[in-house]
Amino acid sequence: MAKKRMFSLDVVDLDSFIEMPVSAKLLYYDLGMRADDDGFVGNPKKITLLAGCNKEDIETLIKNKFIYMFSSGVIAIRHWNVNNQIRKDRYNETFRIDEKRLLKLENNVYELKDNSGIPNDIPTVNTVKYSIGKNSIDKLSVDKKSKEKKSLEEKREEKIIDNFYVDVDAGEILEYEIVSEKDKVYKNIIDYLNNKINANYRCNSAKTKSLIDARLNEGYKEEDFFLVIDKKYKEWKDSEMEKFLRPETLFSNKFESYYNQPEIMKQRTLKDISMAEIDEALKREKQQMGDKTNNDTVGIY
Repeated sequence: MAKKRMFSLDVVDLDSFIEMPVSAKLLYYDLGMRADDDGFVGNPKKITLLAGCNKEDIETLIKNKFIYMFSSGVIAIRHWNVNNQIRKDRYNETFRIDEKRLLKLENNVYELKDNSGIPNDIPTVNTVKYSIGKNSIDKLSVDKKSKEKKSLEEKREEKIIDNFYVDVDAGEILEYEIVSEKDKVYKNIIDYLNNKINANYRCNSAKTKSLIDARLNEGYKEEDFFLVIDKKYKEWKDSEMEKFLRPETLFSNKFESYYNQPEIMKQRTLKDISMAEIDEALKREKQQMGDKTNNDTVGIY
């Protein structure tokens, strides 16, 4: 496979390309760099993650007709042959033959063939929307023969929230996970803690989820976790106890006592006091000294 890739100004200067978010443009370039010699990419999920982009960026590229996404998860770059002219002695045909058979070249641009009469075992193309599932990129198939399958996928798609999770183990990107309403609660709580203490605790940790579940089963709500986090942060910040600002401590069986403890006003040190506050205190002291002097003055009549 040729290692060099090009991008034509005839494509990237289009208004529809320029008006896309920067992240979608970045993803287009990354997909273009990693496509095979026919413009097909077999691992768009991984590339999306490596580029720091998300599913909305893929949807943007699909909506603006810069890529096609097949039900197999493979994508094709629509203007591939406008961007790249690969020498015959360096060209290696894609092994994404089933997907390639669904496309035709018109003026060096991939267009979809008429979908009628395509065998069921050939993956169809989704040019509208998709959702991320646990084992593959789900799709809304354009195959009208499978209404029940489409209905199931629509129900699954309703469970997807804006943020999706990816497990990373030893640098290897694993599968996407479907996110339920309870997963959303886990995420909100852990995101709040991470933002507060600048940490990176995982909301899909089994231990963390079990602790949160235990407290939820006791009747506590999502906002109660925020309250406990705030209280202990104010109390333990910049102290030896700061290391215990973690899920296993905050959400343990001591949660009730943390929740009910009064607000603790941390004793301030000189480094917590601004120069403006010091100046204001000096002014008040001078004023008080002046008032005392005036009161001690004896009038002579």
